[in-house]
Amino acid sequence: RLPNQSKATLSSSELRLEYYKSQETSTSYYKEVQKLKQIVESKDAKILALKLEIEELNEKISAMNIPVQVIQLQEEKANLEYTLRQLLESIKVFVNEVDQHKEQAQMNEKKITREKMKNTELEKSINNVKRKYVQVLTESLTRSALSSESCRDNLEITGNPRLLELLEEEGWETEGVFEDEYGDIHDCKSGINVQLFLCRCLYLHYSQHEQEALSAEWEAILKSISKAATSFFTASDKAKQKEFRDLLRKGLPITFRKEVWTILVNRHVAKVKEVKDHTCGGVSYYQSLLNSVQQSTSRKQIDLDLHRTMPSNKFFRRGGSGIKQLENVLIAYSIHNKNVGYCQGINMIAALGLLFLDEEATFWYMVAIIEKLVPTGYYGPGLLGAQADQAVLQEVLASQLPDLNEHFTGFGIEIKLVSFNWFLTLFIDAMPTECALRIMDVFLNEGHKVMHRVAIGILKMYKDKFLSMHDPVGLFQLLKEITRHTYMIENVFNAAFVKEFPNRSHLNSRHSYHLNLFKHEWQQREKEVHKKVVVPVVKPPLQQSTKMIPLWECGCSIGSDEICLCCGERDQGVIAVISARQEPQMKIIPDMVIKGRAVCMKYISSCDMVLIGTLDFYVYAVDCLTWKELWSLRFIDSVLTMEAVENIVFFALAEGSVAVIKNIDRSYPLSEPLLIRIGSSSVPCLALVPNQMLWCGSEKSITVLSTVTCELEKSVVIDDDDDLGKIYKMKCGQQGVWASFRSSTIICLFDVDRYTKLLQVDYVTLPTLETHERITYLLPVQGYLWLGTGDGTIHVLSVKARELPQQREAHTTNSTANLKKSGRRTSGGLVARREKAFEEEGEEDLEILRLKMAKRHTTKFGRTLLHRAKTIPVKKGDNYELVLETSRHMVESWKEPVRTIQACQGPDNSTIVVSTVHTESDKAVQLWRCSDQNATNWDMVYLQCSEK
Repeated sequence: RLPNQSKATLSSSELRLEYYKSQETSTSYYKEVQKLKQIVESKDAKILALKLEIEELNEKISAMNIPVQVIQLQEEKANLEYTLRQLLESIKVFVNEVDQHKEQAQMNEKKITREKMKNTELEKSINNVKRKYVQVLTESLTRSALSSESCRDNLEITGNPRLLELLEEEGWETEGVFEDEYGDIHDCKSGINVQLFLCRCLYLHYSQHEQEALSAEWEAILKSISKAATSFFTASDKAKQKEFRDLLRKGLPITFRKEVWTILVNRHVAKVKEVKDHTCGGVSYYQSLLNSVQQSTSRKQIDLDLHRTMPSNKFFRRGGSGIKQLENVLIAYSIHNKNVGYCQGINMIAALGLLFLDEEATFWYMVAIIEKLVPTGYYGPGLLGAQADQAVLQEVLASQLPDLNEHFTGFGIEIKLVSFNWFLTLFIDAMPTECALRIMDVFLNEGHKVMHRVAIGILKMYKDKFLSMHDPVGLFQLLKEITRHTYMIENVFNAAFVKEFPNRSHLNSRHSYHLNLFKHEWQQREKEVHKKVVVPVVKPPLQQSTKMIPLWECGCSIGSDEICLCCGERDQGVIAVISARQEPQMKIIPDMVIKGRAVCMKYISSCDMVLIGTLDFYVYAVDCLTWKELWSLRFIDSVLTMEAVENIVFFALAEGSVAVIKNIDRSYPLSEPLLIRIGSSSVPCLALVPNQMLWCGSEKSITVLSTVTCELEKSVVIDDDDDLGKIYKMKCGQQGVWASFRSSTIICLFDVDRYTKLLQVDYVTLPTLETHERITYLLPVQGYLWLGTGDGTIHVLSVKARELPQQREAHTTNSTANLKKSGRRTSGGLVARREKAFEEEGEEDLEILRLKMAKRHTTKFGRTLLHRAKTIPVKKGDNYELVLETSRHMVESWKEPVRTIQACQGPDNSTIVVSTVHTESDKAVQLWRCSDQNATNWDMVYLQCSEK
């Protein structure tokens, strides 16, 4: 039937056809039913047969009489199988739950990982902010350290709340002693330097993530080096070498330093070491050198320097494990390289190597540095290679920082006076240990050009500070201090490793040029020594300069009736002689020109000659009869002052040592000076005391040497008085050793036998005193103490035994009453206010002594001098007191410091005192003369040169 067609519309034929179809369908259905019936019947028959078999089996089982116990076991088995099926179903459910938990755990782990990554990034961001903050804090502390000496010496951690807060946040201690990973000891009371050290520690602590990434880079590159050790540093692997170089500049973790240093040293000495070891018959070359220790001619100098090497490091203190190792290495090298032997400076290099290497490895590390990495003759006789490097550095400074070079030149600052020690010790003695290690890392790979880069980088960092200063003394002091307060080595490297810098070949070429010049000069001096004749040196005449002010810098007494002074500029100077035999007069010696700026003079009576020390490391010997140069000698640093005992001369050096030359005479010294290390800072003053001892002042301590054995006898640390700065001048007088302090108005008197302080006074406590300037020079003359100040004022103070309190009180009362009767205003009110202030502050040990008398005295030269008799506050128990007798400003229109004060004997047993001031005025030299026995009346005149 078609769709939508009713049955009524179908025709009969169609109905018939449909019927037949249904008949066929029913027939097929029937057949199928029959087949199914047959299948069912066959199955029923099989079932019946199985039932019969079961019954037969049951009958057989019954006949066999199986125990009941077996049946029970079968039942238990069935139960166990049922239980097992249940457990399996439970396990399936549990496994499904576990899978679900695993999926959840994986999701949670991914979420935790994402949170950790977020926290890590957040922690990195926080650490970056903290690191930048610490960097700013470090720069601020560095500025404070370089701007104020009192701040540098006295500032403690407790005075820096920002740093204190960071330390407490990390749970670090803020008191006691800190020991860093290199063994250096840092005392929290050592001033601002320990704050800079702690800031550096915080900076590295906040850089942990960067350090971990850096360590991973080093692990990878060291693996590649170990696989291709022979070809890694060849010319064909420049890409790898650049990667290695950049990674070294980026930083070397402490855990890899020993391995990397060994690799770098072996690059230079592996072949030499193999040959040397092969010739020693089974014993290492280093051990063979130690076995021949008696051949070392440098043992005495090495023994002196052992305990002065890295004194703040626990390994090199007395009893430290590094002392014997350092001695072995230095002695072995002095035998290995007899041309160098031992030179002061290489002890610092050896000590730095021993922090990471064993003895033998340190010895070969020394061989690599001295014989392969630095230029020829660096540590040889005369240190000619090091001197040539300073000339190269001056050229590099002029090309890289022309404005700074011009600034230095305009004020007479020669950078080599400071940088010579930088290069000689590879910055180890100038910078903190970590910075020195970072420089050494790069130096072992790239050679001595690194020294020029680092030096220029440091100067570039402080360029603005230098350009803002217009005081030559301050500039020179800043130049000496910058390295000691530089802890951010990253800033140094960023400024040092720039593209616009002279390449290695240019530096080597310029070094060779200057080395040849120095060699020629050295050879000429050697010829003079061997001929034992004086060869006159052609010197340029004294040049007049409109930019520089002539300096009356230093002087000394010659015999009993002459005084010698030195006047000049930064490049050269001349000698002036003042004779007091008759009427005092001053004469210039025009033919004797001193190269460089003279800073100290000493008369050697046994040879009748004057020694003149200059800032450019030279000492000149001048004959006092002919006023001709006898010889000149170069030291490793500037000679600041000198003392002599017969024919033994002691030279105080700016690098912290005292050089000793024995048996000095009018011929050139053939023996090398004996160097005695005093400290890490300069030695500005020496004082020769009667008990065959030499006092050496440095920082806030006094080191006592025996003038007989030249050995250290005692080291005395001055008490931690906030008012006291560093020791600046020391002179021995009748009462003891007088000392003044840098940028201070305080005077101290020390007992020469017990090393105790007998007196400490501050001369500015005078209420009527017009000047409060620092003391620039002091000289005890008979029973008086002469003081020169920074504004050109001369003070004469009498030294008197301390009165008993009852006598002082009665004398003071009478003096005050007499002044009241004369109608003058007394200073009793001021004194009373001072006494009250001291009582409120608890200073009961101080007594304020009142004004005793004031009068004016007119000299025969027509000049009015004000004589004051005013006692200065002293501590109870002091043995002496000072009374200001005379005060006079040398040149009214000039406020320049007093440079020197010298005394001699004039005619008729009169006392002559000569003082000089830093000025080009014709009143720069002042002569004081006293003819009476008590030395109470002093006449003053200005001396003028007999010729310009």
